[in-house]
Amino acid sequence: LHPRVRRQRQMCIRDRATKRSEIIAAIATLYVTIVQANVKERTYELLKGHDLVQKILGQKGKIDDVMERLPTAFAAQEERKKYREFLDFDTLTERLRNTNFVSIEFMGVNGEWRLARFIVKSRDAYGNAVDVFYVVRDITEEKSRELMYQKQLKESMEDAHRANLSKTAFLRRMSHDIRTPINGIRGMVEIGRYYKDDLEKQSDCREKVWEASGFLLDLVNDVLDMNKLESGQIQLSEDSFDLQDILNEVT
Repeated sequence: LHPRVRRQRQMCIRDRATKRSEIIAAIATLYVTIVQANVKERTYELLKGHDLVQKILGQKGKIDDVMERLPTAFAAQEERKKYREFLDFDTLTERLRNTNFVSIEFMGVNGEWRLARFIVKSRDAYGNAVDVFYVVRDITEEKSRELMYQKQLKESMEDAHRANLSKTAFLRRMSHDIRTPINGIRGMVEIGRYYKDDLEKQSDCREKVWEASGFLLDLVNDVLDMNKLESGQIQLSEDSFDLQDILNEVT
């Protein structure tokens, strides 16, 4: 090749390498831990990690030598079993057979949340994962929002459930109370038919029909107020009343 062409090609190669390094560096900022591991040889190399990770893993080593220390060091007590199962290299090849990554979310020892993921880097001729990246990302802020949303959703569902129970109980009682004045009205009409020539009885029946229909109207208004209450449109008012009149009506 002409020297100038060779130099241009070398410059292109360097540019691509530089861009690749910049991309890798940018992606690496998303993770607090990055480990490259060989599944078959069961070895690893730490590429990025904070002080505790570096203390436990060192720069490189054998996976079996550190596997049991990781759940205790990084996962909360109730999360250690599932985190230990996720880290199990005996089952990792099978878990990665038809996918390029597997993930898990777990709570850390200090209450923070982590997203851990195995990502396939290379496979053998049979499609088995050989080299993988193990990466960990801090998702505490995202998880807090998610848990808060789930809590609010649960509270809303519980409120709706209680409201439905209250409405059902209200309507059950109300349906019984509505039948009472209706039966009274029908009874007075029947009595009026029987005593059609008795003007005094007719007047008494009409008066009781009027009272019962007024009571029925109050019940219907209560039902409408119930709907207003749910929509926040209810308006409370203070009205004077005669207790003796109410007692007489009840009697």
